[in-house]
Amino acid sequence: MRRVLLTFILLLPTALSHAESPPLDEQIQSVKQQALHLSERLSRIEQQLLYPDSTQINLFVSLAPDVGVTLQAVRVDIDGERVATHVYDANENLALRKGGVQRLYTGNLIPGRHAVQWQVQALDRDGGELRLRESLTLDKGDDAVFVEARIVADGPAQRGGVRIRLQRE
Repeated sequence: MRRVLLTFILLLPTALSHAESPPLDEQIQSVKQQALHLSERLSRIEQQLLYPDSTQINLFVSLAPDVGVTLQAVRVDIDGERVATHVYDANENLALRKGGVQRLYTGNLIPGRHAVQWQVQALDRDGGELRLRESLTLDKGDDAVFVEARIVADGPAQRGGVRIRLQRE
């Protein structure tokens, strides 16, 4: 009996300390949240170091809701040099049809005048192949540049009524 009582007395402070601290699951969740927050902050700092606003260019792709095409591939050249190529799958097309915007490229571009050329391969509703091209002359200043290539309907897709509308923000 004495031994049981001694064991109880020795374990009592440990039991009380566990009773006062949050459950282990809550502690783990707290540590996970802190790690995610730290990772997010580090990612932002890394982006600022790798792509400062004075040289940053961001290229995006989106589909207008009424366009009715399926993207196959997109290619972008800046000053004659290929900077981005992407081949689309069914899930990506679905996301774009639901209003999603894909970040196609983030990179560095020195200030000055640049030629940006977009090439898009797509299928119309009947499975016919569409090839679209659009160019933009870009005067890059000291601020970050954002360019969205939005694929829009410009009449029936079967008659070539689809085009790329480039928007700079």
